[in-house]
Amino acid sequence: MTSTPATTETDIANKALSLLGQQSIASLSENNKRARTMNANYAQVRDLVLARHVWNCSIERTTLSPLSTSPDWGPDNAFQLPSDYIRLGYTDDPKNEYKIEGRTIVSDLDEIYLAYVKRMDDPSEMDELLKQAIATKLAADTCATLTGNTKKKADLETQHENTIAEAMLQDSIQQPSHQQQIGPDRWTGARELDGTRKYHTLPSDGDA
Repeated sequence: MTSTPATTETDIANKALSLLGQQSIASLSENNKRARTMNANYAQVRDLVLARHVWNCSIERTTLSPLSTSPDWGPDNAFQLPSDYIRLGYTDDPKNEYKIEGRTIVSDLDEIYLAYVKRMDDPSEMDELLKQAIATKLAADTCATLTGNTKKKADLETQHENTIAEAMLQDSIQQPSHQQQIGPDRWTGARELDGTRKYHTLPSDGDA
């Protein structure tokens, strides 16, 4: 029998509760220990899992303009990161000469084409394996509170690591083998934060 796809935060919470052997809930706002525990942990767990990988379903692209106030020294410009920013995907900086400082990127560029992992408030936009990874992590993190079973918590941590490894592998397989241009110039994205992908300038049609 196949499980019903999770389309809401409550659905993911109920996947976690099922792993814990707990009764399901109708809403995260219910006034019971299960719902309160899931509600208190869901957002943090979701963001932690999103930060583990540049998930295809979570990539958002935007163009950043510099802030009116420049850094006191060093790079020429500072750029405000988007409010839903979780982690860097890649930029168009050809020399990788940028640095994330707090909620800004500093760079000598006058404009940055940014691809980043966004906070995903709508689970229906997530891949199924990503949702399962969030559910297993949520179960592991709430196990002690809801069951008091330390052995089960350890087992769930192992299950989560196996699940997220498979999710990351399948997500990476979907990446194109060629390099994609992200800005109107001929620069491709510079790098991923975990160093797994490097990009360079695309040659012009007349280049040898």
